[in-house]
Amino acid sequence: TRFGLLEFFTKYPTYTEASDRIFAILGERHVQREA
Repeated sequence: TRFGLLEFFTKYPTYTEASDRIFAILGERHVQREA
């Protein structure tokens, strides 16, 4: 299932920006789970 990957890479064109955003999202979800 794709959740707007094209739009995602348009917003975050570089791998660094994309990975930083991904880890930020994953980190937020992880924190919410443990809370």
